[in-house]
Amino acid sequence: MILYAVNTASLRDGRWRQAQVEAQCQKAAGLTAGGDLYGAIALCEAAGIGGVLAVAKPDSPLYPLARQYGLWLGQTFDRSNEAIGVLEKLRQLADGTAAWDAAMAAALTEARLKQRVLTGEDGQPPLSGEEQRTPFGQAVITGEQPIPIEIRDIDFGAFSNIFLFAGDRVYIGRYGSEQEPGGGTSIAVLDRNSLKQIAAIPVVPPDGDFQDNIASIAADANHIYATIGYRYGDSDPQRTNFVIIDKDTLQIRKKMHINAPLELFMDGEQLFACTCPWPGSGEPCMTLDPETGKTADALTTVCANPFGGLDQMAHTASGFAEGKNLVALTKDYLIGRSFSSQDAIYTAYPRHTGQAVIIPVDKGVNLDRMVSISGNKIREFSPKQR
Repeated sequence: MILYAVNTASLRDGRWRQAQVEAQCQKAAGLTAGGDLYGAIALCEAAGIGGVLAVAKPDSPLYPLARQYGLWLGQTFDRSNEAIGVLEKLRQLADGTAAWDAAMAAALTEARLKQRVLTGEDGQPPLSGEEQRTPFGQAVITGEQPIPIEIRDIDFGAFSNIFLFAGDRVYIGRYGSEQEPGGGTSIAVLDRNSLKQIAAIPVVPPDGDFQDNIASIAADANHIYATIGYRYGDSDPQRTNFVIIDKDTLQIRKKMHINAPLELFMDGEQLFACTCPWPGSGEPCMTLDPETGKTADALTTVCANPFGGLDQMAHTASGFAEGKNLVALTKDYLIGRSFSSQDAIYTAYPRHTGQAVIIPVDKGVNLDRMVSISGNKIREFSPKQR
């Protein structure tokens, strides 16, 4: 039998919570060093910083932590209203003492300015001197700064969306290029800084019937990988649709036919083949061995394209269920939508550990009309509110 001594006095006066907040908020400071501001805020909040603000007196070890929490909130745009509440509370607790410093005052001024801009108040008064001195105030005053622009004439051929930035080079898949006699299929290699062409790698000679074209490009340290799409696939199921190119010599090292999706992604040292026919399709990917062309299901990896951004890889802790379309990619979750029933059913798939969770729809959740994503918070649009 194991006996535990419980300090009831500590439980009653809340010292256990204060100790937890101190430990976790100090740990959160390390996340900001890596640029994860929202992660630091979340960790501090999970420890209960909001519940101890009322007792964070200037002479308490909690006050510096609450101060840092308020400054973190002040750096955000979408949570500026919360920053105002926290900083106002700390100013009241300081009660005119030096605990309320210039950094906190500037953060409060900036948060109020952000809130004015965020809510779109009409007839905004001119910025005060204090507001003008904040980083956000400077951004409001100056607006977009003109930057030097250089124009480069790049031949993309018939399609302008098949390109890859990798290291100090840019690889462009070209079909119907004016630089290719007869409009054959090639990959142009450009210098990333100057965008000047270094070489053009012929891939498939002109073929008016099949009209071979580069479908996708990926690269690792030593090789360039490209898939090739063509018409009449059923009539020639063994036609070359995958090539490996040596990065140093820019020569094709291997050609083959693969029975796999044609969207290529390199994640670390693993090559994936995915199906991304439209934004947010979210179908599971396959791992692809480039040397053998063999594939294997990768049910925990999907092609993510939230809000029409660039295609990217997204991993989940559990398989992305069949019949689900990806509608959102948050900090810790992939949100999938089922079309198998009359009402939308959303499921949150953890990106790290844990089980998938169904999101209740009884409150009229409609994630198909999202406005923004911040961390794990999704703001949706409705006629009444955002």
